Amino acid sequence: MGGPPDGRTTVRTAVRAPLRWRASPVDLALQASRRAASGELPVAFCAEVGRRMLLAQLQFGEWVLRRVETIAFQDERTVVREMTIDLRVREDAPVFVDDGGVEYWLVPLTLMRRRTLVDFHIRTEDDQPVRMSGLRLAQQLDEAILMAAAATTTRHPNAVDARDAAVVTEFIQTLVAGRRDEVRECWDRFEATSPSGDGPLEVLRGSAVFTAAARKLRNGFTLYAFLRVDAGRHRLLRVSFVEPIRWVYQWPDLRCPTAQDPVWTYRANQRVPARYRWDRVAAALGWASTRVRFQVPSAERAASYHVEITAPPGVRIGRATLLAGRPNEPEHRLTADHEENDTLTVGLHGVEVPHGSLCRAQVDLRVQSSGWLATMAIAGLAVCAVLASATWHVARQEHPGPEQGNNMVVLLLTTAAAAATLVAHRESSGIASRLVVGVRTVAAVCIALPVVAAGFVAYTERQPDEPPEPSTSPWLLSLTIAAGVLSLHLVVVWYLSRRVERAGRPRSPWDMTPDPPVHRWFTRPSSDSHPHGPVDRNLLDATRVHHFDRPAIGIRSSEAYHERYDVTDSSLGSAVARLTALRAAPDATPSFTCGDPTRCPRRDSGACLVMTENGTWRSGFRRGRTDAPGR
Repeated sequence: MGGPPDGRTTVRTAVRAPLRWRASPVDLALQASRRAASGELPVAFCAEVGRRMLLAQLQFGEWVLRRVETIAFQDERTVVREMTIDLRVREDAPVFVDDGGVEYWLVPLTLMRRRTLVDFHIRTEDDQPVRMSGLRLAQQLDEAILMAAAATTTRHPNAVDARDAAVVTEFIQTLVAGRRDEVRECWDRFEATSPSGDGPLEVLRGSAVFTAAARKLRNGFTLYAFLRVDAGRHRLLRVSFVEPIRWVYQWPDLRCPTAQDPVWTYRANQRVPARYRWDRVAAALGWASTRVRFQVPSAERAASYHVEITAPPGVRIGRATLLAGRPNEPEHRLTADHEENDTLTVGLHGVEVPHGSLCRAQVDLRVQSSGWLATMAIAGLAVCAVLASATWHVARQEHPGPEQGNNMVVLLLTTAAAAATLVAHRESSGIASRLVVGVRTVAAVCIALPVVAAGFVAYTERQPDEPPEPSTSPWLLSLTIAAGVLSLHLVVVWYLSRRVERAGRPRSPWDMTPDPPVHRWFTRPSSDSHPHGPVDRNLLDATRVHHFDRPAIGIRSSEAYHERYDVTDSSLGSAVARLTALRAAPDATPSFTCGDPTRCPRRDSGACLVMTENGTWRSGFRRGRTDAPGR
């Protein structure tokens, strides 16, 4: 790719200049592992590769057309996430050539949290495995991203002391490849520095581009893929992994700016405040749906995002909502999609979610009214009726005989045994049983009442010629009233589930079809009638209306998410402009090969975007020797 006839190089040409490495991705990964085995921390890869990878991450929506994510409950302990990524490889993607001459594009698919992935798979459109980078090579590439981000600072135009360069190199290596305690220690040291100082970390602390990139790579890493060039730029990849579930209600802590922290912050899975603990009790008793909330960071990493959530057998989704947007800009480019239909699978859609957004999906789960819940409600009414008949019979008989008492005991025990069979019946999934554990407890107590009544009748039985004893009718009456209250609870739970199933109507802003008729006796108030106006115009208002600020069963994503929200269109544009300005010199060779992947030939030719001829950073930082050992 050449420049204009007059010799000038435009930004577009510089950004999309081919970058080729004569090195196999497998060999690179193995070499990095061998160096790490000798006690060395991985050294940064080419800063130009890092610059292009960081630009690709900031501009996911420009080259990733669609992400379709499917979330299904595998069992009561895990959910399976399957994602289809429809992308077009960027024109500035670096190319790696292996020993057989096969070319691979280096593509950053997403950002992941720094933890072990469970049952992770990635396949191509023709169901072939995708070549991935090893752990150490991924760390080298992430270090290169931070090196490129550090070059965007305009502080210290002259070269600095080699000691300062060593501090910067050590900080980046430790942050990306250090142990847990080392990462925490170096990050605390970095956060404690003042951006107005003159030290090397202070200079980096004053760079918004570097601080944002370092914050993402502190707890996460980039998921890189090597895609064959001969398969074309338009690719369709399938990624899947498993997430654990903790059936504990958690509270999302979204905090607005304060004097101590002038930035929006979000912390998931916090302890539920006392004022919200009723939500958990109401869900356990069946009076409210069980709220399950998913993190969906992929929503901001594509031009179009679609998530499908499938309920487990025996469970219905009564309501589902997708909410994504910047808390620091609540009225800017909000994505909100919601459905209120009784269904087993729900689809939610969002488009053009801006970078730096809080992205979450939420579903309300209820056990279906037909099946166990309906039979248990009928059994509860039957228990109440049998106890009422026993109470009435004992009250009207002044001198019941032994045969009548025995018959009554048999009737009560038979009723309890029949109802116990229904309670002991297991739903078609463990999740359904978990959702009705409170209702099942109420049902168990209800069917135990005939056994208690049989005991009273048996132990207070007397012969007709014996002197009168205290009657058992007050005790039976008390048990009958208790059975009536418990059976009424079961009926109410059944009614609420039935109400959810019958009252739904399409609410999605993408659905242009007419609303179906709503049953008169099961009509619920519409959430669109909010006093603050349409809920899809303000993120904070929609958060309250759709109960994203209430406790829920939280399921984190293995993909990295934001904890601080300060990105705006202006700051994002400034970051892209700074990275774009770090382009190759006009006399740079647009295409080259390199036998040593740890040494960039552009540095020696003076055409490196970060390094000058004497090996110093253009921003004032000097990169240490690439063959120097780590700590």
